[in-house]
Amino acid sequence: MRPFFGSGIFVACIFAVFIFAGCATPIAEAVGASYDLRYTATLLPAEGKALVSIEVRQNESVLHSADFAVDAERVEFVEADGPTDLANGRLQWRPPAGGGALTLKIEIDHRRNDKAYDARMTETWAVFRADDLFPPARTVTAPGAESRAWLRIDAPADWSVVTAYGRGSGEWLAVNNPLRRFDRPTGWIAAGHLGVRVDHIADTEVIVAAPRGEQMRRNDILALLRWTLPEITQVFGSIPAPLTIVGAGDPMWRGGLSAATSLYIHSSRPLISENGTSTLLHEVLHIAIGRRGDDWLVEGLAEYYALEALVRSGSISQERYQAAHRQLQNWAREAGKLPLENSSGAQTALAVTLLAELNARVQRGTGEQRSLDDVIKQLNGPELNLTELMRAARRVTDEPLGDLERRMHSLVG
Repeated sequence: MRPFFGSGIFVACIFAVFIFAGCATPIAEAVGASYDLRYTATLLPAEGKALVSIEVRQNESVLHSADFAVDAERVEFVEADGPTDLANGRLQWRPPAGGGALTLKIEIDHRRNDKAYDARMTETWAVFRADDLFPPARTVTAPGAESRAWLRIDAPADWSVVTAYGRGSGEWLAVNNPLRRFDRPTGWIAAGHLGVRVDHIADTEVIVAAPRGEQMRRNDILALLRWTLPEITQVFGSIPAPLTIVGAGDPMWRGGLSAATSLYIHSSRPLISENGTSTLLHEVLHIAIGRRGDDWLVEGLAEYYALEALVRSGSISQERYQAAHRQLQNWAREAGKLPLENSSGAQTALAVTLLAELNARVQRGTGEQRSLDDVIKQLNGPELNLTELMRAARRVTDEPLGDLERRMHSLVG
């Protein structure tokens, strides 16, 4: 990474003023303890990079400083209005009291392992996360200050753009995370010569996008979600729209990865695997659950309810559903302890078997009137963990759960 000074700052200022003046939707001036954030990424496929601008507009010094986590190997340069300090993977920026812009140039390609990418740009398409371009930040602001944020992806003239916030190259898209004061774009983005399918399912706009020729089964995905998404929302409530699903083939990673309201899935992944499970629905469940916590429990709930959605919707038979649970029980013998982080396949399988047992105990204790669904609806803590789960279960059933709870606690660690 190398900083640019002198005339480069002038260019960055002109660039920032130009994009603000060209906004398709007027944005109110910052008033009091609030400020506007304008995130822009200009995709440069010939370079495999994006020119990224983070612009702050404020009438007074509301945002005092932002301390970004940056990957020095992917960032080519930094230009800024106001002082910056780069050290040890952190970039601290102090924007002027009247606002200003920070500009980065970032490489898109990122290898998940030696053979595959989890972010990729070619001459005709790109699939990546907004998180890759707009890093998380620790901020210092005026007391109680909150941001208002928008995102714009500028792509070549013949490219389409799909994000977790909507569609459109050159369009300003509102970014709002009610849990954060400093809003920033996250989630999956697909851009390029795309095939896109859109449907409305269970009161949610669903967008499926992938580069043309990548063998993404867009209509099949929509069909499976038309059967299963209503079952998922019955338990977890509505999913914030749009639900954006992007994908591509090799050399992208052959799996699935979810974000807040979007997910990536490799185009070769079967919608329902031979063992009766579904990578697609597993990632959709992560979005529906919408909470972090102990990884074995989060992963276990996603896998458990992916199977439930399949059988309840009639997508698989009871026989196949039971066979899938038997296979998970066999796999669970390899699990050992249940981890708070980075649950393996065997550990997730063990989590599913424990959740199935908890479901059976709740059903027995309520005369089949209630189930794990009702336990899930009782969860209200900031993070998922075993203590919260069992507390919710005790509110739902009179069935003694002490022995099961002790066994589960003995397995966690």
